[in-house]
Amino acid sequence: MSIEGKARSALFARGQPGGPVVIDGANEHPGNIWFVDSGQTTTGGNTVGHGRSPDKPFLTLAYAFSGDCPTANNGDVIYVMPGHTESVIAAGTITQDIAGVKVIGLGVGNDRPIFTFSTADTATWVVSGASSWIENVILLSGVNACANNLVISGADCVVKNVTIRDASSTVEFAGSILTTAAADRLVIDGLEYQGFIAGDACTRVIQLVGINDCKILNSSFYGEVSTAIVDITTASHNVEVDNCYFYNDNVALTKNVVDTATGSTWWAKGYDGKGGYGFSGGSGASGIAADDVGTVSTAVSGLTSWATTSSTAVSGLTSSFVVQSTAVSGLTSRATTSSTAVSGLTSSFVVQSTAVSGLTSWATTSSTAVSGLTSRATTSSTAVSGLTSSFLVQSAAVSGLTSSFVVQSTAVSTLTSYLVVIQSYVISGW
Repeated sequence: MSIEGKARSALFARGQPGGPVVIDGANEHPGNIWFVDSGQTTTGGNTVGHGRSPDKPFLTLAYAFSGDCPTANNGDVIYVMPGHTESVIAAGTITQDIAGVKVIGLGVGNDRPIFTFSTADTATWVVSGASSWIENVILLSGVNACANNLVISGADCVVKNVTIRDASSTVEFAGSILTTAAADRLVIDGLEYQGFIAGDACTRVIQLVGINDCKILNSSFYGEVSTAIVDITTASHNVEVDNCYFYNDNVALTKNVVDTATGSTWWAKGYDGKGGYGFSGGSGASGIAADDVGTVSTAVSGLTSWATTSSTAVSGLTSSFVVQSTAVSGLTSRATTSSTAVSGLTSSFVVQSTAVSGLTSWATTSSTAVSGLTSRATTSSTAVSGLTSSFLVQSAAVSGLTSSFVVQSTAVSTLTSYLVVIQSYVISGW
């Protein structure tokens, strides 16, 4: 319980400096509680007897593990205090090899603990303990082209709300999170990579090497990457990349998730900042693709049943299709063609030019030059010949023609039975 009358935070309450400490949230971390703070140089130390109080902490996270202070699979938590800084200078400088231990950084923004990878480009934080947890820390590049910062070989590990930050466009990580095949069921949630689009060192951010059941969630990347943000270099299975924002100034889309090994099973969904669109896809879809399907012309809208084509020149039309030019709208049943030059029309088609509207049943053709019409067709032209039975010919000057058959033209000949000939100036043969 906390000490009565004293200020109490969500983490712990002090009676007095160096006095008893009461920890809240024991249901979340029922084991031992440890503290790391590089700023407590007077009272802190990397020796036995330190680490159990924020007033007397360990000075480095590396010592907390190398001194075998936490107990494995006991629910132990190591709190790294706000403003803590620590250098990672060689492979395995920090080796998180005790299973089931959480490392949680305290603070917000740049007050979070900062671990700088410097001196050698092989400097790493190794996570080999199963069920390890890393949260709310900053991993900063201190040497250019550092190969990896986190090397994860423990199963069931969690990397949560971690920021990976390049120091500048010339001091960048070449790679960041690298797994081994033993790191099954890895969860990376809320990872943020802060890079530079002027950079050139970053090859990949997350490299998956033969793992199963990996989730990469709610994460973001900004910068320049040459191979892939998520690179599967050894076949991995059931990999999920979801709700992520990727901005790779090198190229849009194609380097967000890459199955370099081939044969992996994976799925991805997110937003591509470079391309300006959402993306989704996976192994079954042969990679990811933009969700943008805006290939429909801006000139066509509100098109309805059957199939619709918008073009200024259409030929070879078949039944039950609608062809709509930019000059014609609202065309309906069967097939409708609007064009200034149409040929080879068959039954049950309507051809409507810009000069003719409201044509109805069977087939109507309006054109300045139409030939080869078949039965039950209507022809409007200034020059028509060789008409046979059951035809109606209407010029642009005549409208509202009714039953039977009417043929009107300035020159009509060879009319046959059951036809009525109306000629503009001379009427004969009644």
